[in-house]
Amino acid sequence: MKIIPPLGKFSIKEWCMLISSIFSIFLLMQYHFLFEFVILMERELPYVLIIYHLIGIPIGTIFALKLIYKELNHFTSYLISNAIVIIFFICLIIIDQPWFVPIGLFGAGFSIGIVLGLLYKHFFPIFKETRFAARYFSTAFIFVGLLIMIEAMIDINKNPLLGIIFFILVYISIFIFAILGKGAIIKLPIQESLNISSYIKERRGLLKIGFAFFAGFLWVNIYYVTILFLEKNGLDAKLDIYVIFFCISIMISSFPGGLIADMIGRRISVLIGLIFQASAFLILSFNSQNEFILLYIAPLILGAGLSLSLTTSFLIYGELSEYQYLRDNGALFLAFMMSGSVIGVIIAEIMRPYFLAEPTYLTVVLLFVFILATIVIIQMRETLPTKAVVKWEKPTEKISEEDLELYKEQKICLVCKGHVGGFTFTFICPKCDVLYCEKCARSLANRENECWVCEHPIDESRRVKHPDKRKEELEIKETPDKKKKI
Repeated sequence: MKIIPPLGKFSIKEWCMLISSIFSIFLLMQYHFLFEFVILMERELPYVLIIYHLIGIPIGTIFALKLIYKELNHFTSYLISNAIVIIFFICLIIIDQPWFVPIGLFGAGFSIGIVLGLLYKHFFPIFKETRFAARYFSTAFIFVGLLIMIEAMIDINKNPLLGIIFFILVYISIFIFAILGKGAIIKLPIQESLNISSYIKERRGLLKIGFAFFAGFLWVNIYYVTILFLEKNGLDAKLDIYVIFFCISIMISSFPGGLIADMIGRRISVLIGLIFQASAFLILSFNSQNEFILLYIAPLILGAGLSLSLTTSFLIYGELSEYQYLRDNGALFLAFMMSGSVIGVIIAEIMRPYFLAEPTYLTVVLLFVFILATIVIIQMRETLPTKAVVKWEKPTEKISEEDLELYKEQKICLVCKGHVGGFTFTFICPKCDVLYCEKCARSLANRENECWVCEHPIDESRRVKHPDKRKEELEIKETPDKKKKI
């Protein structure tokens, strides 16, 4: 198995759009892990006010689903929304009035909510490459961690002008790479509006909602509670040190985490991440006044846990989405995720007097939540391709009629050569009647999405053709004399 994913899977335009999207993801990640706490600390306001930004994101996504995505050009919306986010950040740095802080936090969160669904469209090339997708995603988070660490070292409170220049440079990067990558997402099927009420009523939809909710709850709650411990011990002024070690951990653990997700499974990667997070909290519970543990050890363990669970959670949701609903599914994922984050902050504030006095109270609650989250994760469908699909590439030569008849008579999966039928799900190609077991059928649908015999789509809702054929079609269309291929 290749450890380093191939770079040639994407075109130059796709790479540019992906790089632009990485800078955009950075805006969301640094907002939660650093920027809002720095602003609230400087204004001497309570940290619970981060709830304004967490509420703003789901409201922004719903606004985008109902209006922006239906009425406005997506590319223009992406650039404008990112620009508004930067403007709110700069205003929060410049305007030192406490009354503006809730407005600025909500406004930035609202604008980020509009961007999120569009980012899922931009990551479409990665979602297609399921064999390497986790490593591509985790590599992106390495650069996100590096950017957050640079921002922490700038120290916006002491160097506001440098902070403003930094954010302007980030937007320039988003804009330039987006312009260079414009047109890269034309291969994505036309996006259709998702019926939200039907989505919520379906069992699969409820599982996704539960998954997103717990991902958001644990993402915010654990980090937020750690900040409260820092505040209690008078260490919140050293937040930049905490964040730097947190980002170092993300940068070190992201790629190994992606490798685990690509080799063993997405769900396993998320569960390992949860174990790391639980371990970090157990250590904090028994060492809540130890400066070395709080500033150096806890962020290293917590960063490793979040890099495994959070990045893979983003990936799972994209891979589970039907491609024509990728944008709306991505937006809803972040909306429900941030709803879980809001509940996480509320519970942390309600229990604050108890767990600051006796940290074991919160440990019991969080372990209960971890158990519930584990149950939901286990129920989610694994999106990693089966070993059979990875090992048995599509045959280059036509499969003989005799072999096909044998596979049909003996009820053998064409990919893994295992027996199908009985009480297990069997996919039968509607065009040529070839049999596939459930795992191989789902894995093929996530890859080239075509039958190995007749090339009929495995999942007709996606209709995504094999990459080589797409290139071939484009070459034919671009031929000057427009000669037809014989």
